[in-house]
Amino acid sequence: MSSWLLALAVSAPSSFSGRWGLFLSVRVHPPRPLRTLVVISGWFRPVRAVLIAALSAAILFGHPAPVEAQARANRLRIDPVDARVSARAWGVEQGLPQGSVTELAIDADGYVWGATFGGLFRFDGQTITRYAVADVPLLVTNSVTALLTAPDGLLYVGTPLGTVGRLQGGRLLDTLSSQNRPLLRGVDALAIDGTGTTWLRSSGHVYAYRDGRWRPGSMPHLAYSAMVIDREGAMLYAGPEGLIRATDAGSEILAPTRHKILDGHDFGLHADRYGHLWLGQPNGLYLFTDGALRRIPGIEGRVRSIISDGRGMIWVAADGRLYRFRSGAGEAVLSRPELVLTTNSDIYSLLLTPDDVLVGGTLQGLFTMRESVVRVVENPAGPRHPEVSSMMPAGGGRIWVTGSCTDVYLIDQQGRALDSIARPNKNVCVRSMLLDRRGALWFGNDGFMKRRDASGREREWSLPQWGYNPSLARPILLAGDTVMFGLSDGRIAGITPDDSLRMIAPWDQVTNVAIESMTRDEDGTIWVGQLGRVTRWRGQVLESSDETAGVPKAVPRALLVEPGRGVWIGTYGSGMWYLATGRRARPVPLVDETISAILSDPRGRLWMPGNRGISVVSRESLRRWILDSIDIPDVRLLSDGDGVPEGNSGYPAAGIIAQDVLGFASVSGLVSLQERQILSTSASSTVQVDEVRTSRGRRVVEEGVVRLAPDERIVLLNFSAPTFRFADEVQFRYWLDGRDTEWVSAGNSREMRLVTESPGVYTLHLESRIPGGQWQVADAIRFEVEPMLMERQSLRVLLVLTVIGLAALFYRQRINALQAVARAREISLNARRDAAEEAARHERELAQVGRLGVAGELTASLSHELGQPLAAIVNNAEVARRMIERGRDGRHVDRRALDDVLRDVVAQGHRASEIVREFRRFLRREKGERETMSVRELMESAALLLRQEYSAAHVPLEIRIGARTPTITVERVLLQQVIVNLLQNALEAVRRVQGGRVLIRARPVARGIRITVLDNGRGFTRDVRRLAFEPFVTSRATGMGLGLAIARRVVDAHGGHIALGCFPGGGAVVSFWIPSVPNPSEHSDSLVPPQIVASAFREETLQ
Repeated sequence: MSSWLLALAVSAPSSFSGRWGLFLSVRVHPPRPLRTLVVISGWFRPVRAVLIAALSAAILFGHPAPVEAQARANRLRIDPVDARVSARAWGVEQGLPQGSVTELAIDADGYVWGATFGGLFRFDGQTITRYAVADVPLLVTNSVTALLTAPDGLLYVGTPLGTVGRLQGGRLLDTLSSQNRPLLRGVDALAIDGTGTTWLRSSGHVYAYRDGRWRPGSMPHLAYSAMVIDREGAMLYAGPEGLIRATDAGSEILAPTRHKILDGHDFGLHADRYGHLWLGQPNGLYLFTDGALRRIPGIEGRVRSIISDGRGMIWVAADGRLYRFRSGAGEAVLSRPELVLTTNSDIYSLLLTPDDVLVGGTLQGLFTMRESVVRVVENPAGPRHPEVSSMMPAGGGRIWVTGSCTDVYLIDQQGRALDSIARPNKNVCVRSMLLDRRGALWFGNDGFMKRRDASGREREWSLPQWGYNPSLARPILLAGDTVMFGLSDGRIAGITPDDSLRMIAPWDQVTNVAIESMTRDEDGTIWVGQLGRVTRWRGQVLESSDETAGVPKAVPRALLVEPGRGVWIGTYGSGMWYLATGRRARPVPLVDETISAILSDPRGRLWMPGNRGISVVSRESLRRWILDSIDIPDVRLLSDGDGVPEGNSGYPAAGIIAQDVLGFASVSGLVSLQERQILSTSASSTVQVDEVRTSRGRRVVEEGVVRLAPDERIVLLNFSAPTFRFADEVQFRYWLDGRDTEWVSAGNSREMRLVTESPGVYTLHLESRIPGGQWQVADAIRFEVEPMLMERQSLRVLLVLTVIGLAALFYRQRINALQAVARAREISLNARRDAAEEAARHERELAQVGRLGVAGELTASLSHELGQPLAAIVNNAEVARRMIERGRDGRHVDRRALDDVLRDVVAQGHRASEIVREFRRFLRREKGERETMSVRELMESAALLLRQEYSAAHVPLEIRIGARTPTITVERVLLQQVIVNLLQNALEAVRRVQGGRVLIRARPVARGIRITVLDNGRGFTRDVRRLAFEPFVTSRATGMGLGLAIARRVVDAHGGHIALGCFPGGGAVVSFWIPSVPNPSEHSDSLVPPQIVASAFREETLQ
């Protein structure tokens, strides 16, 4: 890419000695923004001034590198010096309107606002939102030179044109009055003092604005620093003449400055919480004290920005370096300044967010820095055992630590091992530790207690064993001069000053409910925690509270006395509880439900390590909560995002290591943190909807309502939540009332797409939450979606009525036509029904004729069948009579034989009755009723009618019924007639065949039953097979030719089919299939398919 340079020189007479020139150099380097350089010379002659301007332009605007290389060169780099801080850079690529961030301010909602030469921007920790002249009409040139957050929360914005506007939520409310406004060359700095006066710095001059009017003229003293407000509400600034204090009454010089320069209107000035006044100078930082300025050693370079936090830490930006040191109420400098980080660009502005993240502005971008106040050091036992389960402060910043199953080590805060104590043997684990008043360290093991006194002497005690396992020494408590410790078998033991070990009554009995925790009240009361129980022990009196008193069924790992009131209970799995004397236990709403310890710091806060990190809460807020207050305690959770690992569960698991330093046992080692640098609460920021867009562009939310046109059914929303420590972890969720039935997660995204499919009113509820925080709800937005033309109610009603009218007219005409057709069809159907009924009647009559014909043929067989049982009855009756007469003559009668004879008479009578019943049923006129029956019953009843015929012809009849053959629902008489006809035809076929046989077989097939009759007779001729099912076709001289025709109609009426065939070697097969569930059919096959014949031939060989 190429660039070009234009230099313009203008000279004019001046009141100064000599002449001055204005030289404008313009550099155009597409696609980068236009860049200008203005050089003003008041003491050079015009020719010399032109040469100087040209030389400066050549140096500053020489031939550039390619755009990509230049962008890389201009990218902000941050190099943390302190390993406890992490930083992140933001540049034009991340959304800045321009790289030079010269001013920063934070508004009442928690958003950071930045000023650049390319426009105003807002920053929420992750997203940068730009504001230009289209958004804020005040920004005519898009450049912003000064920012200030007023006490009322409004944002004051100064521009190079000298105008000052007041913004709220990114919208311009008004500007400071231009009436009587002095001729300003730009706004460089802003301040508002305790009386409400607005102070403005422009090109070194200071002006005042109050009650809508500008005070005539400027202050008599020039300024080149920021303007701050002291504790009395007066405005302070620094200039060539010194440190100035200004009020409505006038100004005074507090102290002269050593450096009287005019070229730098950007020096830092800051008044901290202790009243100390800090001033930046070209060579470092100065403190105003005792009426003079004293330089602070250790800080080099031009100091442009100074801030302090609520913990007394002073942060100083000098050139491209960031320093910090601690200040106090008395001594201004409590620690030597230390270098925190360096950048490749000068730092112009600093700001601290409410969640302790430092934001800095440089000439090449923005950066955020988060300080970790947590340090984790591993157990000296080695990399395989980094965890620390128990810790005990030893004074002087030293700590005894153990990893449960490791030796005990004395370490310093950097993790260096200073001493160690071996376990009694390598198979035991250290469960607890205690440092007594004499400096002796006690620690409990599996089956042992061990002590090392201040002189280094060690002694061990073996604990009494109960059962197969040794007793475990768990919590240790110092009660007077006796060291008490709870055991895993439920007893409490003690070692007295004479070093004797004894069980302490009333805790000297084994209960097998382990002692999990103990603590002691100021009056000597001891609280003992066991699974699901907390006991108050005073003297020999025990007062136990369990589930009936609200104590959860959980392990109480930690107890902390509330003097004279009750005890705090930290449990594993049920969180924290409070048990007041004589009252039910009450839960405390914490985020973490697993608590390893409860530690109280000097500032009245409780610290509770657990699985999710460390929870910290004000003790006073907890006290208000347990007094039935509705104010939920504001709990802050320090988790992975703060460098805090999961807690561990030794005894004790927390303690005060040194002044302002707390220690906690964790799975990753010993956690130490500066408690003064951690606030008690971590308030979640409220989500705010920044922009609503539809297909028609950006929409304005007026009083919480957005009215959408019919074609605006898709809504795009951009929203944000100012959180800087958890910018990447904050979660959002929404619920569109009128469409959704539950909350919908939006994750970490700060934009969403809503679709309203139908007109109506929808209410959007939007919430945000940081890790461990509570959901914070934004103001609801109501969307009023107008209906489309076809969705309007009146048009819908008219359209519906029209459709109904047309439908009624069509229906009327259609009904008339259908009625005519229906009448014609009714006549036709009646005729068909009558014909069908007549045909059915004829078929039944034909079947009846067939049955009568068969009955005639079976008459002889029937007489023979009846003759046999009747003859048997007569004979048996005669025998019985003779036996009875013998009894009358006094002779012996065999009663058993008589009983057998009478039983045979009864059996023969039943046989004759069954034959007659079956014959009568066979001859009965059928009425078309169906019944459910077994296949065996059907086949055996038919065989009964032909038994005599087969017997007389010496032809065996074999019946086979397959396994799992289901029942069938049929017209019994008709189907019986079919089987009788088939069996009668088979008998006639084999009557003159030597060794003739007949087989009737039934077996289940797909969705029905197949019944097959096979014989080894002569088979069917071709002509008979072709016409077999036609009426009056027979090969018998005495036959009527109706058997197979009736059989086919009966099977068809049952929804089945019938067929016949021949075996290759002779013999016939007739098979019919009927469904197990009635299913009338319209046709059947006339021949047995070849595969059926082949299957039957393979399975049943008759010859």
